[in-house]
Amino acid sequence: MRISKMMALDGDDRSGASAGGENLRVNGAMISQIRRILVYTFIYEGAANWAEAKGVVTVKCPGSQEIIVRMDEYGSNLPMCAIAMLENCNDETFSVEKIVRFFQGHRFMDQAFNWGLQWVAGRK
Repeated sequence: MRISKMMALDGDDRSGASAGGENLRVNGAMISQIRRILVYTFIYEGAANWAEAKGVVTVKCPGSQEIIVRMDEYGSNLPMCAIAMLENCNDETFSVEKIVRFFQGHRFMDQAFNWGLQWVAGRK
């Protein structure tokens, strides 16, 4: 598990085999230090398309309606999808917006949301 004071991701399922999936938790006590969070997914290696992956993304945020996105319902061939944007409203709560936009990769998604990151080639 990756742990920080602001967020914790409990796993990185690269095969679709994890029954519990992946869970990202945001520390509510740290909202004032977060401007926005983009929840996204990238198709795992070995899955030919979203229908084959059968992925489901659920976004739960106190005070907001739960967002459930079944990835196979959109028919996209693009490997990356922005699911939802959480934005700091008043340093106490997040507004939550369902997005569901597909992208060719990280750089394209970054440009669409104006993050301004500098991308270089890498590998795991």
